[in-house]
Amino acid sequence: MSDLKQKDRTVIEERLGRPLNEVEAGIFSVMWSEHCSYRTSKPTLRRLFSTSKRKLIGEGENAGILDIGNGYFTAFKMESHNHPSAIEPYQGAATGVGGILRDIFTMGARPVASADPLRFGPMSEQRSRHLLEEVVKGISDYGNSVGVPTISGETQFDRSYSVNCLVNVFALGIGKKSSLVRGVARGEGNLVLYFGSRTGRDGVHGATFASDELNEESKKQRPSVQIANPFEEKKLIEACMELAEKGLLVAMQDMGAAGLTSSSVEMAARGGVGMEMDLSLVPLRQDDVTFYEMMLSETQERMLSVVNPKNLGKVTAILEKNEIEWAVIGKVIKERSLVLKSGSEPVADIPLYILLENIPPANAASEEYSKESGEAAPVRSNAVPDTFVKILSSDLVNSKHWIYEQYDSRVGCDTLKCPGDGPAVLRVEKTRKALSISCLGLEEYVEISPFKGGYATVARAFLEHLLLGFEPIGITDCLNFGNPEDPKIMFQFNASVEGMNEAAKTLNVPVISGNVSFYNENETGAVKPLLEIGMVGLSENHSKKRPAAFRNLNGLIYTIELSSKTLSPSVYSKEMETAPYAFVPEFDKNKLELFIRTFKKHGHLMDSVRVQPRGGTFTGIFKMALQREFGFEIMDASLEDLFAEGPGIVIAEVEKACEKAFLHAFSAFTLCHIGNIKEKEISVNGMTLDRRVLTEAYFNTFGEHFQ
Repeated sequence: MSDLKQKDRTVIEERLGRPLNEVEAGIFSVMWSEHCSYRTSKPTLRRLFSTSKRKLIGEGENAGILDIGNGYFTAFKMESHNHPSAIEPYQGAATGVGGILRDIFTMGARPVASADPLRFGPMSEQRSRHLLEEVVKGISDYGNSVGVPTISGETQFDRSYSVNCLVNVFALGIGKKSSLVRGVARGEGNLVLYFGSRTGRDGVHGATFASDELNEESKKQRPSVQIANPFEEKKLIEACMELAEKGLLVAMQDMGAAGLTSSSVEMAARGGVGMEMDLSLVPLRQDDVTFYEMMLSETQERMLSVVNPKNLGKVTAILEKNEIEWAVIGKVIKERSLVLKSGSEPVADIPLYILLENIPPANAASEEYSKESGEAAPVRSNAVPDTFVKILSSDLVNSKHWIYEQYDSRVGCDTLKCPGDGPAVLRVEKTRKALSISCLGLEEYVEISPFKGGYATVARAFLEHLLLGFEPIGITDCLNFGNPEDPKIMFQFNASVEGMNEAAKTLNVPVISGNVSFYNENETGAVKPLLEIGMVGLSENHSKKRPAAFRNLNGLIYTIELSSKTLSPSVYSKEMETAPYAFVPEFDKNKLELFIRTFKKHGHLMDSVRVQPRGGTFTGIFKMALQREFGFEIMDASLEDLFAEGPGIVIAEVEKACEKAFLHAFSAFTLCHIGNIKEKEISVNGMTLDRRVLTEAYFNTFGEHFQ
């Protein structure tokens, strides 16, 4: 039975002037779902900054596309697979990877990198450990099998994600502009060609499943979780790349959310045409799959394309060479309708304007609120050795090599900087160019002060790429929130997106693609809102990336403050269970813009540089020393100096010979000479710390959860 809400059915039937049949009701239920229609979020998303001279394609197609020069483009996008991963974590994560890869290669770009921003409950919970193990295995098995390296991501933990884990997936591809394929159907009489896996019942109601809260009933909806087949996907990649290179397709789209329904409807709508399909010709796994199930199935590894009849033989020859099943199931028609038949028998006939236009918005009231309770005074007392061990061993800080070592991050031989810390770097084949890739979400900041949190997320990510030596060129987002019918949730969403947009405009980095995932909540409440962004940067010379590891013995360690900082929220406040207060650090926008200009001119005065990570300045200095086994001394530092966190705190290594020039060039900023690089020993305020104990705390703690 259809998941179409009665109030929506009433509106639709009034517009049609007749009752809906079961297949039509199913089609409307998915296309009017929040997951497909964005009926609540669209007014906010339309305001996003997306202007760029590089932009070839932005929001509205399978992925955003930017021109990177030399006849090449990059396509990238991020999506969520949250609900399926909470119910069936292995398949939920694996099919999430498969789906985002198809969004890339359906546009004629070869997928060359993926990333995995993840959120789980505390690792002290058996369920959370199980979800993480299975999600990581699903990502690993799919990505490794299909031959696309997972080179970036982030994993964080909070009790609000114990039931609703968040599994976001990012993919990036590179293609030649001459091979670009769009999802725009054209040409009356052109053929509608289905190819890939046969259609089954897996994933029926997947889109509506993603548009509802998780509860006990959700556990019964495992059929809404699709089944992955990475080996079929690999064949699709090779076939689609050849079809794109030879220019044999008019249009192409993968059958993702809402399957055959959304792929046909969206391609037709973009081209201002209609589609007629004969459902008796759809390849099936079982003979008794109904028309309703055919249209709503989300069986994986399926593509829908539009082909000129004169090219059909060439197209099918390529498909057969790659052992891919195919069937011509329809044609493009002039009338802007979705017309479904079985032989000569009518099944459905829906005007596209009723299906896609003037969808009544859901209840999207917004109620302003803030959880900020003021900034605490600086703490001047000293930390003891156990404090440093506790911070470095925290799951919010420690090394996640147990996760990313399960991924093949070097397949393809173009990975120049692997997962671990900061943006990853990927070479653009046959050029000197390189792309930097990062994923970042600051959920606690967004929960406490949504606008400031959204702004800080983009600004911090921008700094990460800038300091590495890359020009940030584009953003994709994945917006994970609770029930939008709650006015406070809707305020979180609107205000955080406005903050993200303000930063994107200020820094001139367009938002070119993205995804919204609402209803991430259950009986215990909503998740902490995660505004996750994927940022991509470009360098014209991959050999000039800047190091984030100390380089010189006896170098000077400075901090540069472009934002305020706070001890709460921070890793320190969580691990030490300090008295609660809430303050979101804020960027000084003028200083941020001045720093960007100054760094581009005088950044050579810093031998190594990075943005302060989670855990504070001590954690950042430790990571910079760790890579080359240097030691360091920190002098006269308070707890706030060591562990307060801010999204705009820069840590820099400066040679003594360059100190005077550095101080002059960056005199407009708050600078602090916090320490010096030493050969081996680590000391803070005269107290020697055991390097071996700190290193083991950082590297070994996370993996111990799974022993």
